[in-house]
Formats: sequence, C-alpha cells, structure tokens
Amino acid sequence: MATIVKEKPARLDHRLSVVLPWYNRAELSETLAKNLPIYDSANAEVLIVNCGGDPDSLHAMTQRASSRVRQLDVPARFGKSLALNLGIHFAASTHIFVLDADILLFPGTLSDVMSALDVGCFVTLQTVHESDNRPPARLGSRPHGGSTRLDDCS
Repeated sequence: MATIVKEKPARLDHRLSVVLPWYNRAELSETLAKNLPIYDSANAEVLIVNCGGDPDSLHAMTQRASSRVRQLDVPARFGKSLALNLGIHFAASTHIFVLDADILLFPGTLSDVMSALDVGCFVTLQTVHESDNRPPARLGSRPHGGSTRLDDCS
C-alpha cells in the first residue's frame, strides 16, 4: 500500500526516486502494476504527486503497490511544473527520474539509467512505450541503433 507523504524522509534509502505527476489519469493503474518489478529491481522509490486529482481514485490505484510507492496529495489543481518541483523536494534520493503516468518501462531501463548516472551523465530516454498499446514513440531526432535506450553521455 502506498504511504501518504507528510514530510521529507530523514535518510536516503533508495538509489533513485521516480517522480510521477498525476491528475486523474486512469492509465496509472496499468503502468504502476507493470513497472513495479522494474522499480523493485532498481531499488527505486516511486513518488506520485497528485496535482489536485481525486485522492480516493489514486489511493485505489496504489492500494496493492509496494511500500516503495509514496503519494503526495496537494489539494488544489496546479501545473505540472509545480508538481515536479514538489516531487523533487520530497524525494528520498538525490537521483531523480521523471516519468509520466502513462509510460511503460522496458526491463533494464532503470539499471541503464543508474549506470549512466554513476559516471556523471544527464539521462534522457530515446524511446518510450505508452500504456494504450500504441507503438513506441521516439523522442528526439537521433537515429535508434540496436537495443540502445539511452542517449550517449558525450
């Protein structure tokens, strides 16, 4: 079950904090269920920032989630930028990964992200897969080569 965030954690127990801004997006139920094993394998916390959406709906979606999922409820509707800033403020890790509520991760994505961060890179995913079963959408204009999921650090 997700915990409700009331204050910033005293210590950093996770290598990575995944921040998800949310406002009444039903896709979160599917993506959370499918991405949880990936979050678990990367020892990542998941902080869902409720940007004024229905807290009962969000609670129902996160009810079966692991204890690594935390929920930050903000009672008023506000923009995604503020949601991201609040999520980063309340994150348990200094490494932040921002993810929309409808994005499905590929196995190994967060391990690749952490490897790149360990050598001082800023990481952007080159390919994402949205939860409504559309084909993967490409970000940026770099050619996709092989199974590479991350842009080069250079």
